[in-house]
Amino acid sequence: MDAFDDPLPAGAVARMGSTRFRHTGLADFVWPAGGKTAVTIGSDEVVRWWDPETGHRTKAVALKKTQARQFAISPDGKLVAACSPGVTTIFDANSGEVLGELEVAKWGTGQLGFSPDGKMLYVTQHDGRINVWDWRAKKPHAISLGAPQWGADSSFHLHFSPDGKHFVAGVSWQQPLAVFSTATWEKEQSFSCHAATSVFTPDAKRLVVCSMKNDAGEQEAVLRVFELQNGKEIATFPLGQKDLYLSLAVSPDGRVLGCGASERSCLFDLAAGKVLHRLGGWTWGLAFSPDGKTFVAVAHGTHLRVWDVATGKERHEQPGNFGWTLATDVSPDGRLFAAADWSDRAVTLWDTASGTVVRHLPLRGEQRYTRNVTFSPDGRTLASGQYEGFVQVWDVATGKELRAFKLAESDRGGERFVDYLHIRPTDDAGQVVTLESLRLPTATTVLKVWDGATGKSLRGRTIPGDRHPTAWSPDGETLALGMDGGAVLIDLETGEDRATLPGTTGPPVMSPDGRLVAVSLKSERAAAVGVYEVATGKAITTVSTGPVSHFAVAADNRSLVATDATHIRAWDLPTGKEVARRELSQPGADARTSPTVTRLIALPRVRAFTAMTDGTGLVWDLSATTNRAGPASAKQLEERWADLRNAEAANAYVVIWRMNDIPPDLVVEYLRPRLRPEPAPDPAKLRQLIADLNSDTFRVREKAVKELQDLGHLAVPALRKALDQKPAPEAARRIEQLLARKSDVGSRPEQLRRLRAMQVLERAATKEARALLTELAEGLPLAPETKGARAALGRLGEPPR
Repeated sequence: MDAFDDPLPAGAVARMGSTRFRHTGLADFVWPAGGKTAVTIGSDEVVRWWDPETGHRTKAVALKKTQARQFAISPDGKLVAACSPGVTTIFDANSGEVLGELEVAKWGTGQLGFSPDGKMLYVTQHDGRINVWDWRAKKPHAISLGAPQWGADSSFHLHFSPDGKHFVAGVSWQQPLAVFSTATWEKEQSFSCHAATSVFTPDAKRLVVCSMKNDAGEQEAVLRVFELQNGKEIATFPLGQKDLYLSLAVSPDGRVLGCGASERSCLFDLAAGKVLHRLGGWTWGLAFSPDGKTFVAVAHGTHLRVWDVATGKERHEQPGNFGWTLATDVSPDGRLFAAADWSDRAVTLWDTASGTVVRHLPLRGEQRYTRNVTFSPDGRTLASGQYEGFVQVWDVATGKELRAFKLAESDRGGERFVDYLHIRPTDDAGQVVTLESLRLPTATTVLKVWDGATGKSLRGRTIPGDRHPTAWSPDGETLALGMDGGAVLIDLETGEDRATLPGTTGPPVMSPDGRLVAVSLKSERAAAVGVYEVATGKAITTVSTGPVSHFAVAADNRSLVATDATHIRAWDLPTGKEVARRELSQPGADARTSPTVTRLIALPRVRAFTAMTDGTGLVWDLSATTNRAGPASAKQLEERWADLRNAEAANAYVVIWRMNDIPPDLVVEYLRPRLRPEPAPDPAKLRQLIADLNSDTFRVREKAVKELQDLGHLAVPALRKALDQKPAPEAARRIEQLLARKSDVGSRPEQLRRLRAMQVLERAATKEARALLTELAEGLPLAPETKGARAALGRLGEPPR
């Protein structure tokens, strides 16, 4: 059972969010007279009935025959219209049987809706024509609105009056709003009011309009009320905001107006001309219950939200909005899951064990549209990067905002259209890495590094094409970019390519620790996924998965997890064999009505998070028993220690997996004397090498450059200090070159061996293994081993102080 006492699929251990009032691809809903049930229809082509008091589904009926794109339910909940290219089909909602078919445009169909008595149905076409059908007699009445609808925007709207005697057609906010008589189909009224949308009052005597301009002709949302009989404007309510309402509903007593499809969704008092309650979040398809005490709206195309009209309080807790435009990250220890959809007002932190909300971190700014959320390597801070280059950083433990800043736009001039695809702050937001898409004059991607203190760009690199699939390493040091010639691993410190993975295609996926990257292989006859070592770019193994929609390397670095249309599965990397399989179906649902996966993310151990099309998330346990290899001899361990230097990553990972199968106490005992913090170089020798950079002898200068380059990160502090002391121009040039040239871990076998061995310690996770990692974490700050040990402790829930 989940946190709301609703059943979970077999193999799932937690649900983030609630299934109550949830409907995948929710397209339309009604609350028929009597108020004892609500009816929904979604893109899954299933009609569902809901108990308004509990939010539980009481009935579900699949439509018998359709491949529809648009849907509508009759006001009494008994009929469903489904519009496909060339045909609109009317169904009996209670049986799913076809009642009639209407021939419509083969493409470009827009909106449809029933009259109050269900006898008429309007269907729009791309060219601006509207056909209003007597659907049983199959007789259409055509209405021309006078303008092609290629450029139709969200102000295009249609609806019947509550008594069915009038029909409103708003072709565009730039044209008058037209009201027709359904008896004669003659135009009764025309309102030049820049209408974004409109709604009748329940008595059908008045029309309420949300206008895009005020009386001075300035852009402002204004609510206007017109008498239908004489066309007079009898009330005007300027709202003092530019945000428009694109969905309206009036309460049965005509006193309260529901306003939605805006950042400022609210309940508005039409008599007093003021906002009664702010609702929060984007909502569409608004309606009041028959008794007027409850207000209902569609949220995110996945569920209904329900409010008490008198108090403005939401009646059902419905966390969870894991949509298609999701930004997510997992804390290093895997205990917290951060998520924000583009329309969310906050980043939500979830507990991965229980599936409950820990806290909300409010997002600021008018254009949020979150691109990335990123935990720091120690898990103590969380940063969000938003659409217009705005960055916020919070303290995870308290939820307190630590800082916020905006990236400068001085270098974005000219006629170029720039779209931030990714905005990823470093652990302390000292720097920010962005991927920008430039549409003009040609499609280009720019990888750029910014100074978090000033918001100014430091360096950049241009990459042909735009919108490349992307994966970031948790330590912020590597970017995997999907390219036509295969995925490319880019060192974010230097901006240079680290390796290319030929023969790969599609989005790359980083392992939770950033050591491995998985990419689909395009040369295999049967669908397969290749797994590579990030440090070297070398292949480790290939898993024949068959067609899958999403995949991820599990946190144990020896399992691959993937989803297809019906299952979530796991493979053992050492053998390539499938070791776990769980059905995605919800309890009591068949494959047609079960939500499918939109995102797959690895969690600690062999666990995974799946974002579902109904907006909820599931946490799965896919662990399989590992057979320990038993005690190993000193000679065997010595051989395996030697093999960890192997330039071929595939061979090295065989050793890593085998060492993890040996009892941990034996492995730690063997590794302890071989893994020590790297000692600092002799200061006197360093000073001499730096002095030799300015030697009159070419051979001496070149020898000093080579030795300093071999020292790599060990020489960086001394080089920076020397540069600050303003050396001679020749020495300064060489120091700058050395600082700009990052040491390649993959070319240093001994360092690579130590880093691989630390992975064995992290997987062992015993007290002794943690103690050894703690010792290694106290090494030189810039040493890869030090940073690796600190990151490993963070993932084990013990970040070093």
